[in-house]
Amino acid sequence: MGNLINYEFYKKFHEHLPIVCVDIVLKTTNGEFLMLKRKDHPVKDMWWFVGGRVFKNERLERAVRRKVREETGLEIRNIQKIISGYEIFFHEDPFGHGNGTHAVVSCFKAEIENLKKIRINNYSSEYKLFEFYEGNWHPYLIQCLKNSGIQLK
Repeated sequence: MGNLINYEFYKKFHEHLPIVCVDIVLKTTNGEFLMLKRKDHPVKDMWWFVGGRVFKNERLERAVRRKVREETGLEIRNIQKIISGYEIFFHEDPFGHGNGTHAVVSCFKAEIENLKKIRINNYSSEYKLFEFYEGNWHPYLIQCLKNSGIQLK
């Protein structure tokens, strides 16, 4: 699987085409869920799910496992797709090309057990466990959390 592509090429691709992504609602055994505070646009300084782009020839479930491992170092179980084909549009982009970000996302839920092993990568500044979601979060986050059984505070 050819995963890595040239930075400049990906920047051009991102400027002109939608990105196919997966996001994951990571639930603990006691019903909390894990969120990451992102360092870069389009969701800079916001709490967001673990997730990111899908590689060419990579099945969605494999991308889910990869993103969780890359961003948290954790293993997951009981993966279920809860949303498919959700379109997200942001004015911001991570490259500064000024054309925003367009993502087509499938959202999954999965279970995590041992948070003692968590190690977030350099795309996020911190992580936090939440029991409920807040009403002022992005509508996509709220929809995924509702579909995964999480309640509004």
